[in-house]
Parts: sequence; structure tokens; C-alpha cells
Amino acid sequence: MSVTVPRGPAYVYDRDEVTALLAQIHPPNRRRVGRTVIRNSALVVLLYRTGLRCSEALDLEMRDLRLGRDSPTLFVRCGKLRKSRLVGLSADVVDALARWLEIRADLPGEHVFCTLRGTRLDNGYVREMISRKGREAGIPRAHPHAFRATLAVELVSEGASLPVVRDVLGHANIAYTDAYLRRVFPEQAVDALVNRRV
Repeated sequence: MSVTVPRGPAYVYDRDEVTALLAQIHPPNRRRVGRTVIRNSALVVLLYRTGLRCSEALDLEMRDLRLGRDSPTLFVRCGKLRKSRLVGLSADVVDALARWLEIRADLPGEHVFCTLRGTRLDNGYVREMISRKGREAGIPRAHPHAFRATLAVELVSEGASLPVVRDVLGHANIAYTDAYLRRVFPEQAVDALVNRRV
């Protein structure tokens, strides 16, 4: 089976870069924070901790969220290739979403991530915002898709199996996940041979 994979190694954030990027979006020492700051912070935390594609996050509607205490989830109704999936949410994602949804309650429309007029956020706005905040944080290639690569690396490093990573990322088949991780880990393949002790 032939699998098409984007060219070049994927950019992967390290933990310090994620922390620095989030600090640029939502400065920790600022007493008064605007509504867009809270929204953008929630969106970036969601992208980082779930591996959603930017378009999947922006397509989310209020009906797709289940933020109760037991097993909070969201439902991606129409991902790539019209594939749907259920995504688990960690406590930090739930907290970030709750802060935004408190503000969101006064706005019209159904999209979770919306403008202050209630219309769906634009992908271009999110790409530009993350790129700009990344530059301010000293990250040369900040973009939304890097959060998917980062999550994939973190999951594999923590011992997650390939099928689990496939399901989390919403890949159509495991061959794509394997090819995707080969893009993410090219230096590890080199290091594995260079650093062998046997």
C-alpha cells in the first residue's frame, strides 16, 4: 500500500517551547486578560494536548463537547477523509475550555472557537497568531500542525503503541502513522546506530 507523506521532517516542540509559546499567548503575570487571550490559550492547549488538526478544532460545535467529571471527551464529527473519532480530554484542557466557555456563553453561534461576534474562527487567523506568538517566544517554525507531531512524539516516548497514536491523531490507517513518525524521528534512527554499545 502506498502512503503519501508530506516532505521534510516535522517540527516538534519541546516542553520549554510549548511553555514559552503559551506564556506569549497568555502572559502569567498579567492581571487583566482579554477574551481573545483566553480563547486563544484554550485553543492552543487543546491543539497541543489532543493532536487535533487546526480545522478539526475550529469545526467543533458546542454539541461536540462532553466536559463532565467522568471521562471528558470531544467528538470530531468530520475529520480528514470524513473520519469521525472520540477524543479524551485531560484536566488542563477541560480547565482551559471551561474558562473560555464561560465567556463563550454570551456569544451567538455554535462553534466552540469563534470570533467575538460568534462566527467560526478562520484557519488563517490561527496560523498567523501561532506563528507571531512563536516568533515572540523565540520559536523559528511555530505552526498549528507541529502540535500534532509533538503529541505523537510524546505518546511514543511514553510507550504508546502505534495503533493508539493512529487513533489519537485520526489517521485513516496505521501505515500513515508509521510514515508520519518516521518523519518525526529521523535523527533517532541515526542515533540508534551511532550510539550502539554492542
